[in-house]
Amino acid sequence: MYLQRDLNAAEMAPVRAALELMLQHHDPYPAIVADRDWNLLMVNPAMQRVFGLMGDMDQIWKRICGDGPRNILRLTMHSAGLRPLIANWDEVMPTFIQRVQREAEASGSISTQTLLADLRNDPGIEHDWQKTDWESAVPPVLPLSLAMGSMRMNLFSMISTFGTALDVTADEIRLESFFPADQATTEILQSLAKQAGN
Repeated sequence: MYLQRDLNAAEMAPVRAALELMLQHHDPYPAIVADRDWNLLMVNPAMQRVFGLMGDMDQIWKRICGDGPRNILRLTMHSAGLRPLIANWDEVMPTFIQRVQREAEASGSISTQTLLADLRNDPGIEHDWQKTDWESAVPPVLPLSLAMGSMRMNLFSMISTFGTALDVTADEIRLESFFPADQATTEILQSLAKQAGN
């Protein structure tokens, strides 16, 4: 029914500009733009700074995704990615996987279901986490605690989408904005911005 244009197409310039503005205004807090399959499309400077704490991101992406698209799900769940840095892994992962499963079922996305099936083969993913409990209540926010050396950041996120999109690409885009869950995390993110000269 609707066209599917590339995000870089001329007709998508207003959509791109809106996303860039939202990313910019969320700094010094991290934010990303991803497609339906969690492929990374855009990041703001704050997220680049957080990623930078992990090391050389070009090498990390190459190790995790090869020559394919940079995928946030793969980065989050991979042992060479965010997994060892997620201090509350056992708390956050069951809900995170349930969320992805619900999204994949609701959208009927074969590609997301295929990606999820691939990730389920990872030995670090508990078997019990893979069962979708359609009756359970999903918490209103998903806390994420990142531990990098002596630094610990406690975050939660909000996802924004286009409510009246008339293009498949725009309809499937999600902007995930991360917020500090405590004052210490606020100060860390503000300090990282100052160090970067922002």
